[in-house]
Amino acid sequence: MLKVIDDKFVVDIFCDAFEPECVLQAAGDLQSDLRKVSGLSPVVKRYLPYEEQGFIVIGSLQNERFREYAARQGIDVTRLAGTWENYLLKTFGSQHQNLLICGSDQRGTMFGVYEFCAEYLGVDPLYFWTDNEPAVRTELSLGPINQVSGPQTFKFRGWFINDEDLLTEWKAGGGTRYIDYPFYHQVVNQAAMAKVLETALRLKQNLIIPASFLDIDNPSEENFVRMATERGLFVSQHHVEPMGVSHFGWDNYWRRKGQDIPASYVLYPEKFAEIWRHYCEKWAQYPNIIWQFGLRGRGDRPVWTHDHNVPSSMEDRGKLISSAIAQQAEIVKDVLGHDDFYSTMTAWAEGVELHNAGYLSFPKNTMIIFADHGSTQMWGDDFSSVDRDPDTEYGVYYHVAFWADGPHLVQGTPPAKMYHNYQRAVEKKDTAYSILNVTSVREVLVGIRANSQMTWDFASFNLDDFLQVWAKEEFGPEAAPAVAAVYSQFYEAYYKLDNTQIPGHKMFIDGMVRRVGLRFIEMLHGVPKGEGYKLLDKSFDPMDFASSQAFIEFYRRITAEALVSWREVYSSAYQTLPLIREERRQFFIDNLVVQLEVIYGLYDWVHQLSKAAGDIILEGKTAKDNPHLKKAVYALEKLLLDRKKAEHGKWQNWYRGDKKMNMQAVLDQTRQLLRKEG
Repeated sequence: MLKVIDDKFVVDIFCDAFEPECVLQAAGDLQSDLRKVSGLSPVVKRYLPYEEQGFIVIGSLQNERFREYAARQGIDVTRLAGTWENYLLKTFGSQHQNLLICGSDQRGTMFGVYEFCAEYLGVDPLYFWTDNEPAVRTELSLGPINQVSGPQTFKFRGWFINDEDLLTEWKAGGGTRYIDYPFYHQVVNQAAMAKVLETALRLKQNLIIPASFLDIDNPSEENFVRMATERGLFVSQHHVEPMGVSHFGWDNYWRRKGQDIPASYVLYPEKFAEIWRHYCEKWAQYPNIIWQFGLRGRGDRPVWTHDHNVPSSMEDRGKLISSAIAQQAEIVKDVLGHDDFYSTMTAWAEGVELHNAGYLSFPKNTMIIFADHGSTQMWGDDFSSVDRDPDTEYGVYYHVAFWADGPHLVQGTPPAKMYHNYQRAVEKKDTAYSILNVTSVREVLVGIRANSQMTWDFASFNLDDFLQVWAKEEFGPEAAPAVAAVYSQFYEAYYKLDNTQIPGHKMFIDGMVRRVGLRFIEMLHGVPKGEGYKLLDKSFDPMDFASSQAFIEFYRRITAEALVSWREVYSSAYQTLPLIREERRQFFIDNLVVQLEVIYGLYDWVHQLSKAAGDIILEGKTAKDNPHLKKAVYALEKLLLDRKKAEHGKWQNWYRGDKKMNMQAVLDQTRQLLRKEG
């Protein structure tokens, strides 16, 4: 029997110094977890045990010294040889008093460590974000263990830290951002990013896109690439920055050279070749890079939105982008000196249409990534219509958060919707790659947890049980049924704008609510309807109405209906709170109650604006001192106060970086209506 903790004893950890750095860091995480559980100080010994008994030994098959050690112990590790990220947990020795954690590679070893932490020590993989620390134990002994596992579904599984305005300014000292972009003023604090990376690994993710518009020429941003690769993660790039070059990076590069060159691949292909090579050489200094190919415009828009030299036909545009991709692949091949590298092309936005029409071509071995519509979290048209090439690998890019008309401050992607889409991806065998847009992480923990399980082993994911298991892990078995019911009720309360494909195909989620409210403010200021921002899918467009009257009456009706549902959820949450043990109530407030108050405030704001618009636009009344405008202001003032309940302890200043939704600015705009004459 393996004695892990006993009175004033805690097991020693052995991890050979010749293991990769990421394995040594995982051993340090195990050390930290044992300290939390035992209250004692375990030791990590950076060599392999010789005559000791009663220990945990960690190693990977890529370490010859560890392979020889396992052979001397008579432990058969051949079943791991040549596998991708598999691990073995096995007790050995007299009476199984020792534990071996062995990985087929460095990531397999880490995942074995984190499996032990979660399964046997009771450590929540999301502990940092849920504030759910493991129970302290005075005794822990384990019987025989012989467990082999590895990823069953997706080869690459990871997160995209995108639109991370809250995470960016939560903690000071992150470093200066090089980009001229209104939403970010500093780089994410290094300690905060370290927790992002640790959490991803604990959930058995192996891939990270660590920031929006990451510029590797900026030392503080390059540091994220270093940190991620040191932890053994693959690192890739935002689809708006193929080869690591965004338009902001383009501007910075040429500005440093004293030149002002428009970002036109049509006019200056040689300049693009120069900057792509420069950035490629910087990125190539690090291992485990997955190169992103493509040609995008400024601010995540099509390249032709800013470069009017781009051809007008979609076919010619496809040829232009395909030629850029081919050139990028050749540059990577030349810089690396071989063609054995991973690369992706994400068919996002205009890429969906071009891919669907067959106007794009790709280099050999480039993975093609299908994307969902961020506002609906449903796959684009190309997912269903494009024939898969048997010699090409495919993957998916999915949003559990999305700026600007998707979930951002409030979780809004139900696990059932995610499951529906990932089931389709698995059926299509698009399982080479999965990247999940998680924005600032904290708001979307339920979706993150569900996705990590789906991408590791989709067949074992039980949708019917998921929320029950989540609630049990986070709030205890006694409260779990009631908590799970409230979460289900929460997702169901969103007004369903479109049920074309599945129930809740398009829901009135927080980013979309904000867009509609801002349109009401424009209407009340007399601003005529412009072309607006068209959604990528062909279903219901929340801004497309035949008349102002139709727009006003629709949102007045649906918000009135939905506010009833939201109040019912709030009542359920209030009744559930006393059932949760005291030390877990704050997380319930943070993760559900505060988000409920935010979405309620947004719906109420739009409801009051719709009633004010009825008074002012349809009935000709004045805006000054309109009672509904006063109530709209109150709804936002209350929202800003309500969310402060989630700013406590280490979470102080969490909303300081709110520059995407920017609720304070929205409140100021709403207040201006009260001062409007006539």
